[in-house]
Amino acid sequence: MNCFNHLDVPAVGICKYCQKGLCIECAVNLEYGIACKNHQEEVEMLNYFQLSTLGSYFFAGLVIVLNLIGAFTLLLGSYMDTNGTVIMSLGVFTLSMFFLLFSTMLRKHQNERSKMAIYQTIYLQRKKHGTRN
Repeated sequence: MNCFNHLDVPAVGICKYCQKGLCIECAVNLEYGIACKNHQEEVEMLNYFQLSTLGSYFFAGLVIVLNLIGAFTLLLGSYMDTNGTVIMSLGVFTLSMFFLLFSTMLRKHQNERSKMAIYQTIYLQRKKHGTRN
């Protein structure tokens, strides 16, 4: 595959936004993706939201693991009839509820930022093309 702008030069990557082949001269490395010079802002926003979404998935996974540990220790404590295990399982369950609350708040915050990014992208596109509506 060759560069979209320089047809005789081999491409070294593809723009994360427009999917066009790019040579070394046309490509801009943005740490988590390559962009053409026309779409740097769009790719930076894509990278930002992809990385922030990974954090919320981490907390959701942590909630599931902590709930499983809490359920296992609760069952073990009820089987062995020891107060320490029951208290520990309640502590793990409380901790998992904290992470559940935190991940819910994080996801809500990300949804608000996503809406703002969409509005910003629309604004940039309209500004670029000179339209108002």
